[in-house]
Amino acid sequence: MATMENEKAVSKFNPERWPPGDHNEDAWLAVPKHLRLGIEDYFTWHRKQGDFLMAVLRNDFTGAVGRADSVSLLYLKQLVEYLFTCAPAHAWGSPEKVDAWLAAPRLKAIEERIWQRRPQAF
Repeated sequence: MATMENEKAVSKFNPERWPPGDHNEDAWLAVPKHLRLGIEDYFTWHRKQGDFLMAVLRNDFTGAVGRADSVSLLYLKQLVEYLFTCAPAHAWGSPEKVDAWLAAPRLKAIEERIWQRRPQAF
């Protein structure tokens, strides 16, 4: 049990990098560790990731299965469940959505977060 608690403590999203509103910790922990940074990086910074993860995000499961390592293949269902429950629907699920997400400017979102954290003027 202590191992699971340590795992949760180490793997929590950094709220500075990921919108925490719809985050499901149990679903996140079901995703293989070696894919978590790529998922976080894709949804936070709109950056292209490896072939397997990009195939999953594009809803190309034939391509995903062909590119998966043994662990990713074993946990493909959990990865999709995490995306379905927690990821913004407009950012994954088709090649068009993924292309639009990758092309979207991230600067505006970052500026909005910084503005929200500024101290209120009295």
